[in-house]
Amino acid sequence: MSREGALSEKRRSGAERREEIVTATVALMREQGLAALTTRDVTGRLGVGAGLLNHYFTWSELRALAFERLIRADLDAPPPAGESPAAELAALLDGAFLPDADPGWRVWMEAIEAARNDPALDAAVARCEAMLIDRIALILAAGHVSGAWRCADPRATAWRVLALHDGLVGFLLATPPRVTRAEAGRHLRHLVALECAGWVPLDGSA
Repeated sequence: MSREGALSEKRRSGAERREEIVTATVALMREQGLAALTTRDVTGRLGVGAGLLNHYFTWSELRALAFERLIRADLDAPPPAGESPAAELAALLDGAFLPDADPGWRVWMEAIEAARNDPALDAAVARCEAMLIDRIALILAAGHVSGAWRCADPRATAWRVLALHDGLVGFLLATPPRVTRAEAGRHLRHLVALECAGWVPLDGSA
């Protein structure tokens, strides 16, 4: 193999090793949360030493990358083609407090807390937060344009929806829970009904 080829292979292997580390960290973060995760957990899962981990990442950088990868896995998924704003909003609200979403939302809440002392994680949270706001605001604006409801300021409404959602998630994940999933869903729908005049849930609930 030529010198150039050997260098290329070395670079490729390094990139693959980085991806392997991030992928393992994402899986562990989903399994046990962000707050409890340690470098030893990651090295143990991969069967490598701390030196190799530190060669590719600082812990702050790795944790932020894994967090953003985990959250974006859901945010990057496009809605089904041709889906109406009402159907998109229904999917957003129906999925807000499902048990399957708990690991991701637990990581989300822990990241917000940990980000106070971690600039890399704080930047990752801010990027994911902006994506969430954009997604909610786009749905609300599309419904307003189509006449499905009236929402004078979709972005401001999106912020209020996310703020209430995060608060309800905190109550839901508490031990013991402060609200039931059904109650949390009703509170969120009530806010949407107040913010989006004329909005009617597809299932007829309010």
